[in-house]
Amino acid sequence: MLGLKGIVTIYRNFSDVGTNFAGALIPIVAVASSSLFHGLVQDIFVFLIVIVEIVIYSYIIVQTYIDNRSILKTLIALITKIPISILYIFNLLQLSSPSGRGGGERQSNRMRALGFLLILSLLVYGLVKEK
Repeated sequence: MLGLKGIVTIYRNFSDVGTNFAGALIPIVAVASSSLFHGLVQDIFVFLIVIVEIVIYSYIIVQTYIDNRSILKTLIALITKIPISILYIFNLLQLSSPSGRGGGERQSNRMRALGFLLILSLLVYGLVKEK
């Protein structure tokens, strides 16, 4: 409610939304592609992904604090924006490649993910301050 009323800035603009979604997407892509590497190369790859994640989330935390100018508002914004981005990415993956044994179950999972993404997209749009 605080983000929708403008009391707390959850997302400053759509670039902020993209940065948050990238922070949620990078570990998923890293896990999926880590099986391509072995030994020392895999360790270096994981180390680089961890460094990239630390940089992205440090940037997100600093920008959120600059937008809100309060530690409490920053915590509220982070508690809101990080789970939303993770839920969005997981449902986007479920939409593109649904789980399920049969075609009917996969179709049901795809429709559930689509409905959730529709609601979540409207929520994210409402939480963006500078449209």
